[in-house]
Amino acid sequence: MFAVCIRNRVEGIQSSTQEAVNSIGEVSGVISEVSNVSQAIASAVEEQSITTKEIARNVTQTSDAASTVSSGVTESASASGEITKSIAEVDQAAKKTSAAATQTQQAGVALADLATELQGLVGQFQV
Repeated sequence: MFAVCIRNRVEGIQSSTQEAVNSIGEVSGVISEVSNVSQAIASAVEEQSITTKEIARNVTQTSDAASTVSSGVTESASASGEITKSIAEVDQAAKKTSAAATQTQQAGVALADLATELQGLVGQFQV
């Protein structure tokens, strides 16, 4: 009877040990799954970091391009202003030239009238 009691205890210990081994195996499997998920998360975070850096680089390039375009537009506006000023100056010069040409024409007509009158007066003094 004493042997049966020891046997029952040994079988109980063996059964408990087997359950502990099975539990440890399950815990090990869960730890392995957690490790795999952690690695996947780390990989995804790294990819997001790379993508974020690329987006930041693209934003910087876009900003630089916008600054270049803005500078070009400013230069074009300045050049357009200078061209407009030059055209206005040419227009003023053309108007002055036109006015002077009109005055020259009027003076030419007056001179022709005087020449005709002078010729008439000279014609009266024939010798």
